[in-house]
Amino acid sequence: MDNCMTKLLVISVLLVSPLSWAIDTEMRDAEAVAKSLVGLTHRQVYDSFRKKNRLWDCNSSWSSRRDNGKIVGVARNQIGIGRYLILSYAGIKDPLGNIKDNDRVTSAETVSFSDRKMELFKQLPDPIWDCVKLIHNSSRPGPEEFDPISVIRAVNGLRTKEKDVVVNALLAYRRAATDYSNQDRWIYDLDQEKIPVICHLLFAPSNGAPEMLAFPFHGYHADTDVARKTWPLFPLVVIEDIPFYLAQQGPRFGPPYDPRDLIEYCRCYCSLRRKPLVPGVSPIEAVDTIYTCKTWQHIFHGKDWRELDEGVSDGTRNKYFIREQAFRCVHKYLPEETGPQFDFRLFPSDTFGDNLWREYLSKLGQPCFVWNSVTQEFSPVVQKGRVANHGIDDIIVFATGVSPA
Repeated sequence: MDNCMTKLLVISVLLVSPLSWAIDTEMRDAEAVAKSLVGLTHRQVYDSFRKKNRLWDCNSSWSSRRDNGKIVGVARNQIGIGRYLILSYAGIKDPLGNIKDNDRVTSAETVSFSDRKMELFKQLPDPIWDCVKLIHNSSRPGPEEFDPISVIRAVNGLRTKEKDVVVNALLAYRRAATDYSNQDRWIYDLDQEKIPVICHLLFAPSNGAPEMLAFPFHGYHADTDVARKTWPLFPLVVIEDIPFYLAQQGPRFGPPYDPRDLIEYCRCYCSLRRKPLVPGVSPIEAVDTIYTCKTWQHIFHGKDWRELDEGVSDGTRNKYFIREQAFRCVHKYLPEETGPQFDFRLFPSDTFGDNLWREYLSKLGQPCFVWNSVTQEFSPVVQKGRVANHGIDDIIVFATGVSPA
């Protein structure tokens, strides 16, 4: 059998399901996958992983360096919660350091944030380190990759800890994420902008405290003040305890965000939230309430500069983004071939996107999704009887084998 075909077969066997390998399999299996990639082209690796790992497109990045006169490209791809595949391509031909389809992998390794290899984290007491992992495994606030469930899990996990422990964990993570001289910052994808999402959902100001610092907003939106009357954390939008993130209008500008002042505010004036986040509706239903409300119609009315320049309005882009975030909440129940992999730039109109949305829902079978407080995820259920209270009476539970909490 051809050597490349043998390696692709190894990858296929080890990556049986989209996420279970990345989260549950021991490190030696991850290393076996990495070693099997050496010699494959960039396109072969991309095609093999993209079909089997839904995190691949959400969080990938590359850089390049010169080594003995040759350009070495380095690609980092997320393959699990806190786990990354680091691929090196020595001697790439592109003078700008871009990795092309025919460039071949010369070395590969997997790294896991939980390995605790960064010197700063090695010094932390275990209770603080446990909180740091929850912070890191939450989603950054970007519309293309925002993952509501990871944020819910982080907030619900942190609220059960001591406040001082949580604050010290936030400060430790902030310190590591803003150390721009540390290569590990890029390797492990540390991002200080995860912190404000957590702080605004985790902490509640005490009576008489100064107003909490506004949610950071890079870029520009003419109707920010209007939006925040309905959604106080705009561009973060929370519906029935499910956070979504809207795209920002215009390019980002200014220095990188530093969350130190926000953390200190939470230390001085806030307490941890008393109740966990418990989504009260399906994420599919939640997004429908966002883009059908009056606030949405107000801030995304008429033609904007993006539509005039690119042919796709901010309203169409944002509808795509929050729908993708909703699908990310139930990704393991999506048929593998359905994505969500569609690109908002392919949307000629709202009608096209709406039709694709309905097609995806039909492939899901349009089940009812309810929050499972034990597994901290949405579980699909099929109704046989009536809907009662928060849950559903007389249900058939499939795929998970457990009744929603």
